[in-house]
Amino acid sequence: MKLLIASPVQTLLQNSESPDRNRTQSIQKEANDMTTNVPYLHETNLDILKKKHPHIWQALINDLTEPEGEIISCSNGQPNLKVTTKEGKEAFLHDRNDPEKEAAEVLNLVPENATGACVLIGMGLGYIIHAFLEQRRSIRHLAVFDLNMNAFKQALKVRDFSTVLADKRLVLCFDPDLDIAKALEPADKALLLEDVYRLRQVRAFQTDITAYQKLETSVFEFISDRNIAGNTDHRFGMRFIKNRLSILPLLQYHGLLENLKNCFSGMPAILVAGGPSLDKNVHLIKDLTGKAVIIAVDSVLPVLQSHGVQPHFVTSIDPQALNFEKIADCTIAAQTALIAAPHATPEVHQHFPPENIFWTFSKKPIEKWINRLAGGKAATPGASTAAHINLTAAIMLGCDPIVFTGQDLAYSGYRDHAEGVVLNNPDAARKTFFEKIRMPS
Repeated sequence: MKLLIASPVQTLLQNSESPDRNRTQSIQKEANDMTTNVPYLHETNLDILKKKHPHIWQALINDLTEPEGEIISCSNGQPNLKVTTKEGKEAFLHDRNDPEKEAAEVLNLVPENATGACVLIGMGLGYIIHAFLEQRRSIRHLAVFDLNMNAFKQALKVRDFSTVLADKRLVLCFDPDLDIAKALEPADKALLLEDVYRLRQVRAFQTDITAYQKLETSVFEFISDRNIAGNTDHRFGMRFIKNRLSILPLLQYHGLLENLKNCFSGMPAILVAGGPSLDKNVHLIKDLTGKAVIIAVDSVLPVLQSHGVQPHFVTSIDPQALNFEKIADCTIAAQTALIAAPHATPEVHQHFPPENIFWTFSKKPIEKWINRLAGGKAATPGASTAAHINLTAAIMLGCDPIVFTGQDLAYSGYRDHAEGVVLNNPDAARKTFFEKIRMPS
């Protein structure tokens, strides 16, 4: 599965035609009132909207503001919308001669037999939406995000949306307090398991480019996260399941993270990750032993032990047996416990005394089931890395304050990890860094 970026005209915002006053006046002079040229569709569209998208209908009814802009009839008889940008300039949301032109251009970016999901930022009068739902029948979902309902209000008056609104694949979101996860919930499986096409209604961006770019970034960051999660599940799914099921006979000997809730209330926590900056601070951690709870990702255990530090907790999440190499040569101290996700490779938890093992479960169905079998009730948001478990554990333990070290989230000094972290590969990190800075923005 891939995340595909599609923008039909990369430089349109910079080079788009400025409204020509004489041409605009000519169009207005030739056009009659739109209510006589286009069938009156507003009530019909609203009826279908109420049945198929009741939350959007209710928001529309509650919004008493008049829609901005002016409907203009183009030379081919199709409606266009003239608006005022944030900078006070006039702009058209579609090509002034052929409003359907952009829809055809965007349509060409998605193969005819494409499946998965399309996510469109900006809707205009809906030409792209109509084209996709009519001509890309294999697409499972088309999710449309816009900053407000302004264009949608106008579109409902002058275009027939009966077929579009009745299509189960359409997801609409005009919520100013955007809950992206909730909005995209109907398309979640497609986001996880199939190709995702990122699309723009480019001319909408010229009305308020900063706001639209912010919306686009928020939506596509969420989509990217879901797509990455799906790729991970697709690659390691069988191992995830086997690792989770392997702990079932052992649960009676182990504990749950929730059993430790608030056991260290008010104590500071030092969360140790393996980023390059750990080299600057690792020598300070020994002096904090006995003064703070030390929670470390598994990969830094050799580094800490080489500096005379035995962490109170080690966290683990990686499903691959290769992960065990990080701690294979370490002697586990009696005061060191393991906090692990149930899909972590069994070789790691087999290295710890049973009474020193604590499990944390996410809200995924299989983990909720295992959690219930173990007598647990608390579910965490889940984690992508052991560093996430560090934070989850510190919060569950009631620690305060929480201090991070080695949490770079960057290739500091062209390195991926601190010195001594097992599986450290500075050459690969340097290569990745320079590949990234060469990529076009």
